Amino acid sequence: MDVNYITSFFIRLKSLTKNIFTFTIFIFFNLFNPSFAYQETVISNRGAYSLTFSTKENVIPLRNMHSWNVTFKTKDGKEFIPGNLSISGGMPSHGHGLPSEPNFTRVLKDKSLLLEGVLFNMTGEWELRVTLTGPSGLDIATLEFTIDDADSGQNNNYELDRTLLSSMHISRIENVNDPTNKYLDNNYAIKLGERLFFDPNLSKSNSISCSTCHHPNLSFSDSRKKSFGTAETKRHSPTLLGVSHSKWFYWDGRRDSLWAQTLTPIETNGEMSNNRASVINYVLSNEEYKKYLFKIDNKLSEQKYNIPNNASPYGNQTEKENWEKLNTEDRNTINFLFSIIGKSIAAYISTLQHTPSEFDKMIEKLDENKDLKLNQSQLNGLKLFLDVNKTHCLRCHNGPLLTNHGFHNIGTGPDSNNNFDYGRLFGIQAVAYDVFNCRGQFSDAPDKCEHYVFAKKTNMPSTAAGAFKVPSLRNILATAPYMHDGRFETLKEIVQFYNDPPDPNITPHELPPLNLTNTEVDHLVEFLKIL
Repeated sequence: MDVNYITSFFIRLKSLTKNIFTFTIFIFFNLFNPSFAYQETVISNRGAYSLTFSTKENVIPLRNMHSWNVTFKTKDGKEFIPGNLSISGGMPSHGHGLPSEPNFTRVLKDKSLLLEGVLFNMTGEWELRVTLTGPSGLDIATLEFTIDDADSGQNNNYELDRTLLSSMHISRIENVNDPTNKYLDNNYAIKLGERLFFDPNLSKSNSISCSTCHHPNLSFSDSRKKSFGTAETKRHSPTLLGVSHSKWFYWDGRRDSLWAQTLTPIETNGEMSNNRASVINYVLSNEEYKKYLFKIDNKLSEQKYNIPNNASPYGNQTEKENWEKLNTEDRNTINFLFSIIGKSIAAYISTLQHTPSEFDKMIEKLDENKDLKLNQSQLNGLKLFLDVNKTHCLRCHNGPLLTNHGFHNIGTGPDSNNNFDYGRLFGIQAVAYDVFNCRGQFSDAPDKCEHYVFAKKTNMPSTAAGAFKVPSLRNILATAPYMHDGRFETLKEIVQFYNDPPDPNITPHELPPLNLTNTEVDHLVEFLKIL
């Protein structure tokens, strides 16, 4: 069982006067399956209706989408199906809404409704608000609850924290899974992808490869503040180690699969500045590449391809005009071959994983009841990291990859020149226009794409403007500089920023000030170095 699942529930009544039930969920990270399913009933604001929420399974996953069954009853206990129904919510204390856009999708045999696409990606206080219309008219039911890591540093007691720390061990990282890429485990695809990853001929200048911005000796990053391909880009290149475990890619999440992401730099001005038709012709002209391509899918060898050079829906005027001249069948052929190139590169990138760190070795020592090989400063930093009430680190940096894979606004939208990067607000909009998105015709499993289907695309909270993807903290010492624009050179600068964040009245964000002493800042930095 995944230790990130919620396995114990403590339910308490918060206020009878509001007719709202509050429940606190303690995440114990136990390694056994509970013998019960969660169920709770809430009363609507006017008292007209009762809503009973129950888990579809025995456990509710943290950081993963899941479903609930919801039953609706009138005041006198009669079940009914609401006429109008919507759900909203979020984390009031952080100022943002739900990270997904759950929907009631169908009526089940027991007359309950299936609520799909629910996602809780961090600890803290949450609200779910159901607006419904029934026999007694319009009403709203609100479920308030707190998701809390049990004993996550509250007592700074290693015995209490053992299971929590074990949940962060590298061995807890699950196998890479992307059903939209059927070549993910194909050895020929991996070999082709590796060669293409290091091949500068994928760029128009024949001088820029994927490895230019993701160098193996630099933890598959480039150590630059902002990456440089054919020109300087607007953002910093993050490490590729472990990136294949994500659902969203780029700092703003403008791609929803790794293979779709790998295709974008090829045609992006300032990166490789090439076009898809030229890249396909290059691959087909290379005997080694063509051999791998035809072994990936032997049906490809049965066709003859007549693909023009310099054709793409993006790029310069000539490339766009050449693309417009193509018929639909030729465009689909080019896009299909281009998608296989992307899936092959993604198959190789999926082999790039983290290796055990000093943090993992510390956890192993703890499990063996041996002395921890940490100095006092590192130990103090560990305690601060685990103390949710003091540092809030675990709210976003949890699980074995030390990230919730979400998007959060920490006040870094504006740069030093007051230029604003809108991040997730525009990133999610871009996915819909990508022909290679996971719901499109070139996806190998468009029906297994919940993260896109239920993604928050409309009614975005104010904090979405300037929100960026939460990076993994693993190997963080080797991946400087930091943030989406590389603005911080050192870990200490980052911790100091979190300790004293920008004025939220000037730059809206989610961060509370930490009020750490200078010594505590230093302790936390020393701990981060071993992750």
